[in-house]
Amino acid sequence: MNKLNQSKKKQGQARHPLTTPAQLTVLARDPDFLVRMAVAENRYTPKKVIDELMYDKDRSVRRCAFFNPNASHEILGKLARSPDFTLRLTMAENPNTPKRSLGLLAAEKSWPIRRALSNNPNTPRRVLSALAVRACYEVKFGLAHNPNTPPKVLAHLARVRQYRIRVGVAKNQSSSASVLDYLSRDQGYEILQALASHLHSSACLLNRLSHDKNSGIRYFIARNQKTKNATLDFLSLSKDYIIRSAVAENPSSSESTLIRLSKDPVEDVRFALAVNPNTPPSISRSLRKDPSQLVQEASFAKEKEVKTSKHISASSRYR
Repeated sequence: MNKLNQSKKKQGQARHPLTTPAQLTVLARDPDFLVRMAVAENRYTPKKVIDELMYDKDRSVRRCAFFNPNASHEILGKLARSPDFTLRLTMAENPNTPKRSLGLLAAEKSWPIRRALSNNPNTPRRVLSALAVRACYEVKFGLAHNPNTPPKVLAHLARVRQYRIRVGVAKNQSSSASVLDYLSRDQGYEILQALASHLHSSACLLNRLSHDKNSGIRYFIARNQKTKNATLDFLSLSKDYIIRSAVAENPSSSESTLIRLSKDPVEDVRFALAVNPNTPPSISRSLRKDPSQLVQEASFAKEKEVKTSKHISASSRYR
């Protein structure tokens, strides 16, 4: 076996979740840095081995060890205070870095470190709020996309001039309904699409967007499981079969809407109805006799899947 194949075999073993701790310990001392890097990436690698790899001579191996969930918080905390800028930047990016150390890094004036902190989902909310003060574009961009950013900061970012930042706020699942309502004044397609898909968009907003002239926006409203029955019923009357298909596949659609769509002339709509987990049994039975073989097969497959899940659920009760 040549060296390349031998290395690949060892890398596969190093990444495998069933590799024993003893084997991983041996592989962590392999002369090939790619093998050691694979060990550092394995979430099942013992903490003691990861701690050793955090001081590996190879930079790539060290970085992988830093991001391993078993990395020592104590060591990460020390590294966050290192005089090495690149190392501090890595710690600011790392979600495993202790929150206290991330707070200390926020005192840095370097925008790359502040940007890394704004992107880090583990950065404490108070630190994110502090970063928002007089933030540069890159930091604002990170804050807009960070799911941990406080609602007040997101409300402020929703009013900035930069379009890409407002898009980030619209996509952020931590944005409140009031912030999303404010962003709905924007005519940018990406923002309206994000609002149409957002799980926190108000029923009033979703209903208003269901009348948007852009069919793409209406399509995302039809897919949103938070969309109310009345709005979905309205969209089921659309001339666009793609929108009707989205309504047919939406688990939140009412039975009356699904009954109407079961008679839709377009095969794609009936197929979407056949795979909907909430389609009533009476409609599913009628779809098994559908003129389209594809719709029939989809309906039978869903019935089989439902029976299997019920069997598994019943069996688990007696374990």
